[in-house]
Amino acid sequence: MTVQEQTAPTVLVIDDDRSTRGLLNLAMSAEGYRVVEAKDGEQGLIEYKISQPNLVLMDAVMPGMDGFTCCQRLRQLPGGDRIPLLILTVLDDQASVDQAFSVGATDYITKPIHWPVLSERVRRLLASHQALITAEATCSKLLQWTECLSQILHYHDQELWEQLQQLVNTLQSVTGNHRIHLWQQKTAQWVESASALPSIENPAHFDVSLHPEWHQALQQGEILALNQADLTQDSTTQELWNHLQALQTQAMLVVPILVEQTLWGLLYLHSTNPQQKWTNATLERLTDLQIILKLILSQQP
Repeated sequence: MTVQEQTAPTVLVIDDDRSTRGLLNLAMSAEGYRVVEAKDGEQGLIEYKISQPNLVLMDAVMPGMDGFTCCQRLRQLPGGDRIPLLILTVLDDQASVDQAFSVGATDYITKPIHWPVLSERVRRLLASHQALITAEATCSKLLQWTECLSQILHYHDQELWEQLQQLVNTLQSVTGNHRIHLWQQKTAQWVESASALPSIENPAHFDVSLHPEWHQALQQGEILALNQADLTQDSTTQELWNHLQALQTQAMLVVPILVEQTLWGLLYLHSTNPQQKWTNATLERLTDLQIILKLILSQQP
């Protein structure tokens, strides 16, 4: 299977008529979807469990288990409560339409199939489903961040560097970065999150504030997103890049920690993905974190 086939949405076609299944397969394949077929409702339920499709096209009138029953049972399977289900049928009376929606159909198209309409319905259903998944993931991530920031505010009964160690561990679990480390310049103390990759031996090697351009931005509280292009500009940054390569870091986010307008230290988020894209939501949460850390550190003796 090619990479494109692996990433293409999967459409499960359930229809007892072989020629109709073939036409639906051709139509969906032409749109770039991966297609799985089932000849009846029972096989459709089995194929659903195996292929975990992104959308189901189902005939309503089939021998044995009809499409209405199959739709109802599919909705009870793991993930079946959310997947788009499009029923295709020759039945166009109001009772059949009502029955289709009552058993959980997302949409309904009558036969003979108008292919441009089917194509557009499928495209929109898949887009809506993906938007829902993305929104839920965003809400889940925001909730994780909120819980993370709340935990940090309750670290006050621990020693400072114990708090900071717990901080980087919590951030790693929330952000999914392969390594996070925080370094205080004045004392040369640092903490890093647990990692199966080689440990940091000298955090001074990663002091991006030594670069004049970056130093000014960091002093102003600006968060830096750095990749290979940024880190191979000159001999100074090339040396930094070499150290990062030893840690398998391909991109990095640097968060300045300011206390009383002075650069107290730097928080580094490492990524093994050279094409890492840092979302606005992540940057906003890290800005919140800067404020919280400033509050915690300003209370230290």
